[in-house]
Amino acid sequence: MSPLLSALVIKASLFVLLRCWVWLAAPGMAPSLDPSPDAPADALIELTVLTWLLGGLGALAVIVGSVMALKQSRLKPLIAYSTVAQVGYWFLFFPILLDPTSDSLEDRAVTTLADDAVLAGAVAGTVALALGHGIAKAGLFLAAGFLKDVYGTDEIDALRGAGKRHPVLVMAMGMCAVGLAGLPVSLGFTGKWQVATSAVGAGHYWMLAVLVLGTLLSAAYLLKALAPLLVAAEDDDSEVRLPERVLEATPLLPQFAPFALGTLTVVTGLLGAWSASVLEVGAPW
Repeated sequence: MSPLLSALVIKASLFVLLRCWVWLAAPGMAPSLDPSPDAPADALIELTVLTWLLGGLGALAVIVGSVMALKQSRLKPLIAYSTVAQVGYWFLFFPILLDPTSDSLEDRAVTTLADDAVLAGAVAGTVALALGHGIAKAGLFLAAGFLKDVYGTDEIDALRGAGKRHPVLVMAMGMCAVGLAGLPVSLGFTGKWQVATSAVGAGHYWMLAVLVLGTLLSAAYLLKALAPLLVAAEDDDSEVRLPERVLEATPLLPQFAPFALGTLTVVTGLLGAWSASVLEVGAPW
């Protein structure tokens, strides 16, 4: 259930919130809702407070979720806490949606982004992060569940050297980790780049610090999870071992499901422009 819950279910609240915000609430997203002298001041103030509250909570989730993931000694809790951090990225774009103007760069013709480009980049980047998270997180949870089922534990230290027995599985985890950390050649990198570009265009430079710090922390806790699986044991007694009967009964086919998701994590990174163009269809900006 973990792959489905993390990859799909948590996206429902983001989808509902985004639909309500884009089509009903946010000024600047629909012409009829643009701020005007006749617009109620209290409504705009409340909307501004809500926007910055969501953005601030998102930034807090990125940091706190990453730190909690770093403290874990088991694979599944580590992956679960990383979800908290990844969800935080999705809420960074609300301050951009409230005020997409790029006045801070209007004197620099080369780097100035039009309001519609800032909005499009913010939404496309956030959706790319959500899609990339769903694919990579499903692969990681499948791999962690497989290791726990085979070895009887998901303690990271107890799985030292597991990559020797299951190279395909650990390689899949590595590709999924690349997507979650937002490293190049992944959909996560595409999404972070678009959000960062829109943040600069809207003058929200603080988001760059959150994105960079979150990326470094995510790389740290994912490396903590993967390194023991790849590093050979210092002595034969500390390397994870399986009885011969278990090794013979370990199926190879289930390992290709996480491998397929890991490959998809990397391949979709090459489709960032295509996914952004798809989001333009029927967009309100």
